[in-house]
Amino acid sequence: GFPQCGVVRIHSTMGIGELRLCMPIINSRQYDQRQLFMIAPPAQVNAEMLLEHGLNIERIFFIKTNDLSSQLWACEQCLKSGCSHTVILWCNHLSLNQAKRLQVAAEQGNSLLLVYQYKTAIQPLPISLSLSLSRKEQQLKINITKQRGGWPVAAFEINETLMSLRSSVQNISH
Repeated sequence: GFPQCGVVRIHSTMGIGELRLCMPIINSRQYDQRQLFMIAPPAQVNAEMLLEHGLNIERIFFIKTNDLSSQLWACEQCLKSGCSHTVILWCNHLSLNQAKRLQVAAEQGNSLLLVYQYKTAIQPLPISLSLSLSRKEQQLKINITKQRGGWPVAAFEINETLMSLRSSVQNISH
């Protein structure tokens, strides 16, 4: 399953179900009435999809900036303040130092940071979990490239359509 707090990197091609994969986890984190922040999404996020997955859109905030340093500063502030249960950051590059700072901020604020990366090679970072996703027809292949405190895990596939992805992920995360 996903960690309760810390940084989770998701490396994939854009538009293969990478955001939908995390919706059940995000939904389960709404219990404490904190906020969800989405920082620098590469496209407009569909409000109907958020509602379909049971997210309270009154508690979702978008931060749109093209400046990487502003994105990272906003992300760190959202995480360490404790006001967010989850922060989603679209950022194609994190340095070792930036990843460390965000990991500490997430742990300090008891928050989960989901970092979506599309264009970069996967580099080792001091984070809680790193996933690599790919899609072939109706299969979403998930490769766990790093998990803190865990044993190596073989890649696995979810043989479902995007519409039924929600129920599959709920079964995996429990």
